[in-house]
Amino acid sequence: MNIDMTTVAEVVGLIGAFTYIFAYIQLQLKRDYAKTVTYSFMNFSAGVMVLFSLYFMWNTAAVIGNTMWVVMSVYGMYRTYRKQNPEAVETLEEVAEVIVPDILADAVGGVAEAVQDVTPVPPGTPKRKKRKSRKARKKKKNRNTRGKKK
Repeated sequence: MNIDMTTVAEVVGLIGAFTYIFAYIQLQLKRDYAKTVTYSFMNFSAGVMVLFSLYFMWNTAAVIGNTMWVVMSVYGMYRTYRKQNPEAVETLEEVAEVIVPDILADAVGGVAEAVQDVTPVPPGTPKRKKRKSRKARKKKKNRNTRGKKK
């Protein structure tokens, strides 16, 4: 069986695209998720996979965007890990040695945790009242204070 590298690159690029989407879904489900090394690593690995596919199907704009995404993700991993463990990491080379094994373990646990966090709302649960906009609250306040002397 002869496998064309363009097909392999396309599959790897699709996996990268789905990784971007999964990271974004995680970000929406958890408020502090952007502050984790796992989030930066997912963006980094997605960027590398998309860059691999772009090597075979060149698009300059996409290469520039994904290269910047990878660079920002490496910086995010370094900065986040440095905050969590100030004495542990001194250089970016150490980041790869120290962080990557931790991230892979966290990613597997994070998926299970995210699935547990999403609980269906039971039928009949009352909806939260929407808060009025600042403009509406100010307008109501002005209406209530008309004609009153201070």
